[in-house]
Amino acid sequence: MSSDEFTIRIGDPISAPELLPPEDPLGELSPLQMGLKRFCFERNHVVVINMGDDALRVSLYPDVCLLLDWLPARLAELRAGRRAVLELPESMMAIELMPEDHSVHGVWRKFGYSREMKSWRFDRSTVIDALDQFFRELLRRAVEAGYVTAEDADGALRE
Repeated sequence: MSSDEFTIRIGDPISAPELLPPEDPLGELSPLQMGLKRFCFERNHVVVINMGDDALRVSLYPDVCLLLDWLPARLAELRAGRRAVLELPESMMAIELMPEDHSVHGVWRKFGYSREMKSWRFDRSTVIDALDQFFRELLRRAVEAGYVTAEDADGALRE
């Protein structure tokens, strides 16, 4: 295990014509949830998660889109010193973040048939700041593009 940097950023645009657009036939999603799903689908980008010298590449849709509903709660767990798991089921992986004093022990696991796993140690405030800035940037872009309202985005940031 090494002590390394943790970053997450929105990368280049990508096209995935084989993916179906998000739907809400029962009307169960809030305008914020549906707006973010539409944004992630229609403005899909690579998302690069750097952990030390390793870089995971996933996509906004469907990977990160599935995490967005839970990201504020995961951030709250980390701030409170509790374990948080960032699941990316479409890429068959998860990042487990376990706070220990002022650091976070991060474990990346591939699931399914693969048993691949790596671990790192990060500064706790760096991880929280990186996830928070990523979420804020995503909301900012969705508001600017007209997918969600500024009020809904502000509400998501207060959660």
